[in-house]
Amino acid sequence: MKVIYTLIFLVLFQPLSLLSQDLKEFQFDGVDVTHTYEGKSLDITVKREMPSECAHLKIVKDTVFGGDLANEAVSKKCKKTFVTTIGVVQPMQIFGLKTIGEIEVLHFLEKVSDDPDKYTLVDARKVQWYLDATIPSAVNIPYTEVKYDEDVPEDFDKVLHTFNIKVIGDLKDHNYDFSEAKTAVIFCNGIWCGQSKMAIKDLLDLGYPKEKLIWYRGGVQDWYLLGFTTINGDLK
Repeated sequence: MKVIYTLIFLVLFQPLSLLSQDLKEFQFDGVDVTHTYEGKSLDITVKREMPSECAHLKIVKDTVFGGDLANEAVSKKCKKTFVTTIGVVQPMQIFGLKTIGEIEVLHFLEKVSDDPDKYTLVDARKVQWYLDATIPSAVNIPYTEVKYDEDVPEDFDKVLHTFNIKVIGDLKDHNYDFSEAKTAVIFCNGIWCGQSKMAIKDLLDLGYPKEKLIWYRGGVQDWYLLGFTTINGDLK
């Protein structure tokens, strides 16, 4: 009987232990990507960053939930402060799309790096947000520019190029070919931000295949919260 229990333990729990170790190595080793903006590019590793003084913090109530959520004695490098009273919290699921978290974003970045003709990461926030900080390799398609506007056709040209959408006939006919459209992960400021939701709705209204759109609900705030790498969108 003891042998049977031992075998069950090994089958059920050892893979979980290995998976946990793989996840730890993956997020701290990171993914190598290239961020490009207006002809400039920079190679960067996207990972969960942890200064040495933060590596051995004890996860206890007085450290994590004291004072301004983190104890005042904790180094500033190990904590961030966020405004909690803005925006509207979004649901976990929208339009029947797949919703993902940070580990899935890291895996997706590998796909973007390996095959940029099939995959793209899209920051749907307005330009000033993107220029301040974004997830490395993300392309900025502000949610306000997804719809065609004949006064600024160059904005829609960028949408077509970023998502690899082909136009059938005259652009004003609004007929599109999505047969080679990229699979895209789209995000904005956080779970309280509706900008990515609006961008996704407009893409679906164009006829974009639902199965090729993925939502990173946590967005930049959750990315910050977990200490992952960010970059100025314009590389400045």
